[in-house]
Amino acid sequence: MPDAGKAAAFFHDLIGTRVVSDWRPAPVDRQWKRRFRWRAGARLRRLTMIETEDGSKIELFEYASPHASRRQPHEDDAGATHIALKAHDPARAVAMVKAMGLPVLNEPVTLSDGSRWFYFLTPWGSQIELVFTASQ
Repeated sequence: MPDAGKAAAFFHDLIGTRVVSDWRPAPVDRQWKRRFRWRAGARLRRLTMIETEDGSKIELFEYASPHASRRQPHEDDAGATHIALKAHDPARAVAMVKAMGLPVLNEPVTLSDGSRWFYFLTPWGSQIELVFTASQ
């Protein structure tokens, strides 16, 4: 992600997360880079840990790498992914995402058990799925 601080603020506004740690790391050694498939010239600028209301944590990594691709992969490309987050109010969530000017990929889908979900794109282009259980 391009800016971990802006991403932390985005998740706070969207689902009420809070920052539990914000680390600006030292250089990462070559063995670590090789093991985790980083480019040799890459640096980890910042690692911010955020926490949801239920205690789940999300790590936000901000990299500096002169050779990294800045293009988002297509969702059907190898290695592409999205995350799903539990949220509480589908109407409010959709309205908030739209008010932020973010692309909503589908209106909320309701399943036979009453649970609902929808997808949207973050300001940096990643796909997020918000899930609402029937008991909410």
